[in-house]
Parts: sequence; structure tokens; C-alpha cells
Amino acid sequence: MKSIICLVPARMESSRYPGKALELIENQAMVVRCAKNAIDADLHTWVCTDSELIRAACQQASVNVIKTPQFSTGTDRCAWAIQYIKASHVIILQGDEPLVQPESLKLFREKVETYKYSNALFNGITELANDSFLDLNVVKASCRNNRIRSLTRKFSQDSSSTIMRQMGLYGGSTKDFIKFAGLTSSPAEKESSIEMLRWIDHGFSLFPVELAAAPYSVDTPNDMKKCHSFLRTQKHSNHKSSTKKPRSSLIGASSRSI
Repeated sequence: MKSIICLVPARMESSRYPGKALELIENQAMVVRCAKNAIDADLHTWVCTDSELIRAACQQASVNVIKTPQFSTGTDRCAWAIQYIKASHVIILQGDEPLVQPESLKLFREKVETYKYSNALFNGITELANDSFLDLNVVKASCRNNRIRSLTRKFSQDSSSTIMRQMGLYGGSTKDFIKFAGLTSSPAEKESSIEMLRWIDHGFSLFPVELAAAPYSVDTPNDMKKCHSFLRTQKHSNHKSSTKKPRSSLIGASSRSI
């Protein structure tokens, strides 16, 4: 049995952006990029899909893939797949989170693996981008006292809570994940289409793990443009930092010229 695995659910029939899983980001299909980030975080990783096209793209990129029956949610898809992969803990990384870097996944893994109690799951959160406050595609997490207290698509300022973006990244013990997948959907989950509300509404703990440098997931074509723009800006910043001379060498040069 493996200690921890990562499952990446993906499908072609997204209502807001059909075929997005295979859209290219830096010459990689988005779902492949997500899986590769998990692999680079030293996670045993499988893409879970009912699509032959996604399966073929993953195999071509040497990414493990499990062909599943058709399901309406990524949770159900992963719950079916995990029957065939034995592990004590599981991380679910949605196939539309291409900005989640290996360093963040390593931090998330540490939180999941070191927690020793039951009836708890962890959910990645990150800073809410300025253009996401009123975006109904972006799920907002209200955090207080180291718990995610509520999840909503609408933004409401609550001075007693910190409002962050809920990421498509969650995990915990396999036992608790299977328990979550087997719970009945709550009215709030059905109304807002936010799966993790099911866990909260049944009275279980959802712990936030704050991560950096992943302001957007991809729900729409416009989100894809935002991701490309973010990556270009990040590359430009990294290039400037790497080419900038250390302050000590500049001081030394000035001293020699006097």
C-alpha cells in the first residue's frame, strides 16, 4: 500500500469550457501539466477520466491514467478509481488548476500526511485576485479559527473572517475521502454546485492550507487567458531577478572606480 497518492479528475464535457482539459499551456495539455506538477512533487499520480482523448494525451506524455465510467463529479470519478489503487492518504487535484506548483503540492502533502485524526479534510486556499471578487465562477472560502466555515460563489465582506479563493485541491485520509464521497448532497451544495459544502454541512472539519502563486483556475476561456498572462508576468519577473546584479557586486564595482 502506498502512503499517499494524487488523483487528477478530468473530463471533456465542461459546460462552461468544453474540451478545456486538452487546451495547451506552455505546450502542454492542461490536464497533463497538472499531473506533471504533482509528479514533480514526488506524488504517485493518476489522471482519472472517461475520455479516450484525455487518456491518449496522458499516455503520450507518460502520465498514469485510469479510464473510469461517466460521472457527474470529479469526486465520484476519484472514489471509483481509488478502489484500484491502495493508499492511506489521497490528494485530489482538479485538472483545471494548472498554476498549482510542485512546491505548493509538497506543502499540502505534508499537512495531509501528518494529521493523525479522523473526520477531517484539507482544502487549498489562496489569495483572491482583484478581478475575482464578483466572479461567480470563483468559489470564495470564509476562514476563521483555522477552519473553512463556509463556501460561496458570491462575495460578502465579513470582518470576522478571512476571504480567500477555494482551490480545486483537497485531500485527507483515504477513509475520510471515501466517507465524504458517500455522504448525501446537502441543499447548499446542490444550490451552489460546491462539493465541499457537503462535508461542512454534515458537521465535519475542513482545514485550510494557504498556498501562493495560483490566483486562477480555468473555468472559462477568459480564465485561460488570465493564466497565460499570469505565467508571462511571472516569467518576466523571474528573468529580471536572475539578471539583476547582486547588491554586493555593485558596491564593489563602485569602490574600485573611485
